[in-house]
Amino acid sequence: MPNYNAALSYDVARAWDGVPTGFGRYELYVDWNNDGDFSDANEDITDDVLEITCKRGRDFASQLTGKAVAGTMEVSLRNDAGKYSPFNASSALAGSLLPNRKIQLKTSLPTATTIWTGYIEQIQPEVQKGAYTTAKIHALGIFKKFATTDVSVPKQTSIRTGAAIGAVLDAASWGASDRTIDTGETTITRFHFDGGKVLTALRQIEATESGFIRETTDGKIEFEDRRHRLTATASKTSQATFADDGTGFSYMGVRQEDAMSLVYNEFRCSVSTYTVGSLAALWTHPLASTSGTAPLIKAAEAITIRAEYPNITSASNVVGVDTWTTPVATTDYLANAASNGTGTNYTSSLNIGVSKASKTMEITITNNASVDVYLTKLQARGTPITISDPFTIKAEDSTSQTTYGVRTFPRPVEAKWVPTQEEAKSWCLQNLGAHKDPTPVMQLAFNANKSGDTLTQALTRDISDRITVKASTNAKLGINRDFYIESVSHKITAGGLHQTSYTLSDTAGFSGFWVLGSSALGRDTRLTY
Repeated sequence: MPNYNAALSYDVARAWDGVPTGFGRYELYVDWNNDGDFSDANEDITDDVLEITCKRGRDFASQLTGKAVAGTMEVSLRNDAGKYSPFNASSALAGSLLPNRKIQLKTSLPTATTIWTGYIEQIQPEVQKGAYTTAKIHALGIFKKFATTDVSVPKQTSIRTGAAIGAVLDAASWGASDRTIDTGETTITRFHFDGGKVLTALRQIEATESGFIRETTDGKIEFEDRRHRLTATASKTSQATFADDGTGFSYMGVRQEDAMSLVYNEFRCSVSTYTVGSLAALWTHPLASTSGTAPLIKAAEAITIRAEYPNITSASNVVGVDTWTTPVATTDYLANAASNGTGTNYTSSLNIGVSKASKTMEITITNNASVDVYLTKLQARGTPITISDPFTIKAEDSTSQTTYGVRTFPRPVEAKWVPTQEEAKSWCLQNLGAHKDPTPVMQLAFNANKSGDTLTQALTRDISDRITVKASTNAKLGINRDFYIESVSHKITAGGLHQTSYTLSDTAGFSGFWVLGSSALGRDTRLTY
């Protein structure tokens, strides 16, 4: 991808290995052969790039209602020779133009920086009369895979939210080197995920912690607990000022979103508790009996039967099994030469293997006898878990309700592991303090080529960083305060023209808390949980 047009006269000094100050050297790579690196032939596609747009972060700039979603990238490529045409058998990439190939945008100048990493979703060649023959690559971040991949996580007790995130990623075979996980402030009393999408499990933990899980520029997963922005240096202190009065980096445009969309003056949070019952038979094979319906197991045959609990006959408040008991001969299973149980007892000839989960136990039965046998009894015992009737904690502000009307925010059902009444109350009070009055939500766009320092900001600022925005002198918005970056977008065109955009949430309701070991005495005075 050309870094700049040498035919044009730029009013800047040449620097950075001949690239004008304020411009960068961009590189785009695709792991076409899926071998985990970008070092093979044709995997550096930089010279074919016409334009790149990419984005990461929340779908809305709010710690309350916004969630990080799969990042997006769209790349426009020259395709005169059909190199990027998937059905072109003469292409140097024939057979490799496939989805799910890793793609990464980087810079080598002014610094070595990774801007975006994800996976190709589709490649679309396009031909227009009198124009370039082009192709477009559409790519998405790892959250796309997590939204379509199933996983189950065994039951765990007294587990911090960070460890629970780790357990989900382990179950999804997402490597430890590809994650950065905060410990978490909430201890989940009883955590399990009985089957579903990876992203669903991650969302439940994120909501319970009131934290933030997101994609990083290099394609990793980062989990920020609810105190992350109170302790991380880049979040505690403003990293840059963008101003309309000449006192900071200039911007091209600033837009204020509807401040009333985040006004809530009544918060509700539900809590349920769990109880472990006594050992009991939780499941019985409906055919394994002496009534003539006993299933046949042939000699040397192995069968796997799945016991499920809760099931259609269970009480409505049963949610799972704390501990399954490995089946015991005679007590839990019987085998006989006759279907009515009057023949030779072959129970001792059965070998039992089990695989236990929070709601299921798979029982593999191998018939080691030299004859066919009938399974005349099979049951699964365990200790059931029941859930209490939920109760709801509420916090409200009457002054805000008088001014704006009652605006209720119930904690989402994803927050299903909130452990105590005290934690529910703290969540309600903290969010009430942050949202009972209007708070600004902003979008900011700036020309990264304005100067070398501006380009450095575009390349180094990240989600959760704190910046200052001044929009009073020319913009007349009356804004002079700090914000958190909630999403980052880049648009880079041929010639190295680079525009960066942020969506921003107000820090006012989520800073100034007292955190042991991090806060300043006499400055940070509000309590957090």
